[in-house]
Amino acid sequence: MGIRDTRNQQAEDYIRQCLDNLNVGEALPPLRQMCRESQLGRNVLENAIRKFKNNNVLETRPRSGIYLTGKKNDQRDNIIDLVACAEIAYFESPPPDAFIVHLMNNLLAEAAQRNLTPRFHRISWYSQVSEYEKIISTYNIKNALLLMPHHNDVQKIFDAHDVAYTVVLPRYYPNSGPAVIDAPELVEMQLQYLLEKGHRRIGFIHTVDLGFANITDLLRRESFYRIMSENGLPVRPEWVIHYSLKQEQLYERLDRMFAANQRPTALVISDWLLKPVYHYMKLRKMEIGKNISIISSDGLEPEEFKPIPTSIVNSTAKIAELAWTLLERRQHNPGMTSIDYIDLKLKEGQSVADLTADASKLPETIHCQ
Repeated sequence: MGIRDTRNQQAEDYIRQCLDNLNVGEALPPLRQMCRESQLGRNVLENAIRKFKNNNVLETRPRSGIYLTGKKNDQRDNIIDLVACAEIAYFESPPPDAFIVHLMNNLLAEAAQRNLTPRFHRISWYSQVSEYEKIISTYNIKNALLLMPHHNDVQKIFDAHDVAYTVVLPRYYPNSGPAVIDAPELVEMQLQYLLEKGHRRIGFIHTVDLGFANITDLLRRESFYRIMSENGLPVRPEWVIHYSLKQEQLYERLDRMFAANQRPTALVISDWLLKPVYHYMKLRKMEIGKNISIISSDGLEPEEFKPIPTSIVNSTAKIAELAWTLLERRQHNPGMTSIDYIDLKLKEGQSVADLTADASKLPETIHCQ
């Protein structure tokens, strides 16, 4: 976002804050006062005010001022619809520390802070898109968060019915917003950390399911191969395995990974795989943080994991906050189409060995046959 766009957004956010303190029929403060309070220029504030006028939220009364109309209360319905799109049983019995559980809890917390009442809807992956039209009509949906939709056609339906919405973590790259997408650099940050610690033989458990296309999983697997290649590092076939919810099957795949002549010194995984992977390492007498290193994603692991995992934190609280912010902007500016994502943070634990501290532990250079 350029400097001009940033200033315009700051001006719109400031005017929106002013509106939240007004009742219908009350006037905005004088422009000179708003310039002083916001530290923004007159022109950029006037442009923001003009947008609200175009949406009939504000009106100018000659020689009197700029007043709030009744439309604000119409748009700020206290009902918000949370639509679980393309749902694949992730509300049935997910682990209490699953990413989706944390995300939903934070979305609800944000709704409570805004004095909004959420309604839940679940659309199966196998349902026709007409199911979305049905719930829009049945419940007269005006404002919605679309959680993990799998196709742009879902957005088009909500657009056609003039619903103010935000797409949250879509399984495709959206043609337009408002949308909160997955931060693209997660695997890159995981690998960069391992490389800095001297690791060159790195394994990866991917979550790609061809039957349930998810661009995030595909891009993360692609990022692993790309970054390893860019650093001149080989990836043996047995080092990359597909996850499994069946413990026995996952352990068989891990056995093949670590039975290789050249086995990985580090493993990149998702948080929800920490429990079975930690258990596997204990059974195989592999000491995490010493003779095998693990780095995970999302930063949601419970404290009982010892050693505490190192992870790249993909904060569900910040995702929820951004989703609500984009929705509020969409309510005030129907033409707003921002696509954004949150910043990721590194959380260091004790699950990654620093091979650079002891040159004798550095893995030998290997060559693909």
